Amino acid sequence: MDVFNFVLKFFPKAAGIAIKPGSSWCSLFVHGLKFSLKEKALTIAPIFPFDYFYKYEMPLSKISSVQKESRGFLRPDIIRLKLFTGKELVLFFNVREERDRFFEQLQNRWKK
Repeated sequence: MDVFNFVLKFFPKAAGIAIKPGSSWCSLFVHGLKFSLKEKALTIAPIFPFDYFYKYEMPLSKISSVQKESRGFLRPDIIRLKLFTGKELVLFFNVREERDRFFEQLQNRWKK
């Protein structure tokens, strides 16, 4: 299952992830997620366990580019991941320092 279908299945109406599956945006809002990095994978998991959600690991090799964006007052900062499939995965962060720290870690591991 690719990341787009995974998010659609588990987060049909959820703030935290948005996906662009081609030319149109499909925003999926997910609360209470944590993002972590393993050696060669991005892990998305809930902060609190839910019966309907399990963690998802996406290999970093599926990412074609990584960029961070600051979106202004009262809007969350983001990391935009473009995938080789043409889709985009956007991770939302409430705290800029957390976004910057995660972006550095992600870039360092993704470039390897």
